[in-house]
Amino acid sequence: MWRNRIIGSGEAQPSSLAANPYAYRIHPPYQHEAVLAAISELGWLSPVVLNDRTGRLIDGHLRTIVALGHAQSEKIPVVYVDLSADEERQALNLIDPISALARIDHMNISLNGSIERCTCPSCGSHHFKAKEETHDQDE
Repeated sequence: MWRNRIIGSGEAQPSSLAANPYAYRIHPPYQHEAVLAAISELGWLSPVVLNDRTGRLIDGHLRTIVALGHAQSEKIPVVYVDLSADEERQALNLIDPISALARIDHMNISLNGSIERCTCPSCGSHHFKAKEETHDQDE
């Protein structure tokens, strides 16, 4: 039987959330911009994950950084989990890499209509970004 490691949820000031010293991901500027745009347009769709036992983030470092820079007085959604320090390191090593194994269904994503493919000037690779909204002057 699988254990539920989630022990609660709530909201917290981003400044009260501790970055994890074992986090190994580096977030480039275009990713900061994409996360800021997504939260600005749609709001919070996914909480950050904090290990209640250690007080450190497991997931959501970039979302927390973006919140610190743009809405410091606003609380952000948090899910609290209970993991040992060893389990916390294991979770850090598994969460993002497992998500990265997923493939993009290009047919489905193009049917969505709200995103488009672009070439990132800073790294030359292809990414998806929100389409620029255009409005007719007559409306």
